[in-house]
Amino acid sequence: MENYVKENLYKLLKVRGITQCKLADDAQISRQTVHKLLSRTVDYNPKLSTLVAVTNILEIDLPLIFNRWDKIPISGSFSPHTVDFYLEKISHIIKKFTEKEAHTQFQLTVPESIRQSTIINLISKKYPDTYLSTIEKLAKNIDITINELLK
Repeated sequence: MENYVKENLYKLLKVRGITQCKLADDAQISRQTVHKLLSRTVDYNPKLSTLVAVTNILEIDLPLIFNRWDKIPISGSFSPHTVDFYLEKISHIIKKFTEKEAHTQFQLTVPESIRQSTIINLISKKYPDTYLSTIEKLAKNIDITINELLK
């Protein structure tokens, strides 16, 4: 996970006045997970469910944490989302990419190596969760930003 995403999460904690312990408790994740999410020295690959839980507590739409800090709206309306909500978006983008662009699922597996079975499972929503690294690779292979993939 990129350091700017970690910095965004840290700044949102400060702006919202939420401690790391409270975030862990409210998001129902361990304190160690919160530490890994925020630490610049730990290379951490969180699951989508972890990021959804954290961003829901921070009252920010998940795609926005991948923006520059000055592009993140601190106030405004917010509706919490589920992992299924984002997996549906990912599935839709993959389907749209393979149909509209006449690409095959295999073409989504390169240049960033993603297993074809992972692509199939994301389309069919067989996985209840996925890792951020898979989302990053998928966005790169489709040539869009993570923000665009998740909005």
